[in-house]
This record gives sequence, C-alpha cells and structure tokens, in this order.
Amino acid sequence: IIGLAHTYSCVMFNSIAFILRSLVSPLLNIVRPLFRGGARSEPPPSARARARAQLQKTTAASTPKQSQSKQQPRNPKQPMEPATASPAVEEKSKLAEQATAKGELSYSYWAGKGGGGVPLPEPRKLTDQEKEELERQASANGASAWNAAGTFEERNASAWAKARLKELLVGLRLAGGEVEVLDVNSCEGEANIFLVRGKKRCGFDFELQLAWKAVPRPGAVEIRGHCKVLNFSSDDPDDLEVRPEVGARQPERAADEAAAMARVKAVLQPELVRVLGQLLEELKQK
Repeated sequence: IIGLAHTYSCVMFNSIAFILRSLVSPLLNIVRPLFRGGARSEPPPSARARARAQLQKTTAASTPKQSQSKQQPRNPKQPMEPATASPAVEEKSKLAEQATAKGELSYSYWAGKGGGGVPLPEPRKLTDQEKEELERQASANGASAWNAAGTFEERNASAWAKARLKELLVGLRLAGGEVEVLDVNSCEGEANIFLVRGKKRCGFDFELQLAWKAVPRPGAVEIRGHCKVLNFSSDDPDDLEVRPEVGARQPERAADEAAAMARVKAVLQPELVRVLGQLLEELKQK
C-alpha cells in the first residue's frame, strides 16, 4: 500500500509540474524582453526565405524595362517594294521559256512533230534476199538471226545432250562382251552453248547412273548392278569417276561380284572419257 501511494504521488507531481510549465513558458517569452530593456528581436529568416528573396531580385534584374518610345508610324507616301518571286517559280518560268523558245524545233515538240527537214524513215518489210543474207551472217558465227552481231547469246542444249548420251551409251559392249551398258537410269545436269563476241563456247556437266551387266569369268553367273558416273564434265575429263555397285549381293558369289565391279570400272571409265569428248565435239557443231 505504501509503494502504490508513493508511485501515485510521483505521477501526480510530474503532471502538475508539466501543466505549470506549459502555462508559464509563454508568459516568460513575453515578459523577458521587457526586463532586458529592448524590443523583441525578429527571428532570422530561414534558408528557404533567403533563396526566394534572391530569386525575386534576379528575376527583376533580368526583365527588360518597357520602352517608353512609341513606334514610328509608317510613311503612307513611301512606295512599297515589289514582291520577289520564289526560286521554284523562277526555275519553272526558265524551263518554260527554254521549251518554247524555238517553237516547233524545241525539244518539247520534237517527239510529237519531229521537226527538221529530214523525214522519218518509213517501216518496210525485208525482202527474201535480205532475210537470207541475215541468216547466212548469223549461221557463220552460230548466232541467231536477231543477234547477227554475235555480241552475247546463251542456248540451253540440255535436252539434246541427254538424248544423245543415251544413244551413245545404251547397248555399249566392252571387253569382248564381258561388260555391257543396259540403260541410262538417270542423267542430271545441263549443257549450254555460249556466243561471246562472235566466238562459240560450249560446255556441259552431268551426273549419270548407268545399269550394267558383266560376266567376271568364263562359265560364271551373270552379275548385274548399277554405277554412278560423277564429274562427267567438259571442263576436266580427268576428274571423271565411276562407282559400280552390285544390285543384289549374295554371299556365295562375293568373289565374282568383286571381280565384276573391278572389271566394270576398268573398262567403262576410259570409254566414258571417249564418249565425253565425242559429245563435246558434236555440241560445238550445233
């Protein structure tokens, strides 16, 4: 009980002291300057107030004063300067003057009226003799009739070359009938004829697949297969390559199959080089 009473008395004392301090402090602020014998001093201006005042001074100094002089009135008697034409208008007038300066001989009327004293040539048909002469000149250098000068012309001869290859290869029998070309299964590539400044240039590049049959030795079973012919090209015949394959391999005749493929490659490759040269010569004659 004594402890609670002591705590309560301390709380009451502090509360009364706070209330008295709150009441007396404003009175002391008013009375203190009177005892000092001077007027109450104003608190120093804050930093924001000083910055605002400086800004107002700067704005007032930079604003120009209004001119007191009045604008001189324009003299009504003074003549006005003539307006000058824009550069675009001047350029247009110059072009119009150049176009019409010479009347019918000006460039604007040449296409329509064709001025001058020389009449326009009348179109006419070529005679049979003139046609034959043009064809003769064209055939002399291999050019078409429309390209009698032989400047540049390109012809595609792929269809002819593929058909001619089939004629040269199918039924070809080599090494006394041991190897025979049965068919040309595929022929991919193209052949072209170029005419450059009156000179003919020919070339082709193909990839073939041939069907063949071979008898590797007397009394052996006939073996059939196919072979790829790579780089069948007029640029470099030495790069021609033959890759024979057997169609249906059988283990019991593996030795005969290997001998047949070796025989096909040995006899077919030089023959294909010969056919390549023949095809190129025939292409040059076209």
